[in-house]
Amino acid sequence: MQTLPMKQVSSSSAVDIAESILKDAHEEITVETRIEKLIEVADGIKFEQEHIKLIDRIRNTESEITLAINCPSFPIVTGSIRFTSDQFLVISKNRINYLVNLAHAIYLAGVDQRAVFRIENSDLDTTSMWVKNLVENLSIVSIYLSNGNQLSGKLIRFGNDHLDLLVHNQSYLIPINSLVLLRSAP
Repeated sequence: MQTLPMKQVSSSSAVDIAESILKDAHEEITVETRIEKLIEVADGIKFEQEHIKLIDRIRNTESEITLAINCPSFPIVTGSIRFTSDQFLVISKNRINYLVNLAHAIYLAGVDQRAVFRIENSDLDTTSMWVKNLVENLSIVSIYLSNGNQLSGKLIRFGNDHLDLLVHNQSYLIPINSLVLLRSAP
């Protein structure tokens, strides 16, 4: 049997080859690590966007919005957002304010697509403060209900899940869930 002569590799050359292999492996690991981190970040962003609530998107919109609601008298309300809570928002246009129950919203237009990146104070309920101010001033309001009826009178009380409206000396207790829209003018 014939043996082939082995090529002698100098130790410095072997070290250079080993260092080159380790460097290539390190660069591969670094690239793989970066790709894994980018995928992780992208997944995190998708997760966060999937859990953003409608009200967070609305409250962080700075331009006027158009809101279609299930209300024959006011099917479309357009204006600037003034106050928000989880269930309601106040839209203002030409000094008229509309408290809208989001449970009766059909669609919204004009919501800033970048609003999802500016979520701050998402749990702050500013509509309650606005309604309490209407009560303190015994404001005259028009209320549009889920059954299509409308009542106009003085707003005299605001509770956690109801409000009281005085219409021609008769007090009406209105559950918040039946309210579609409350309109207040100066």
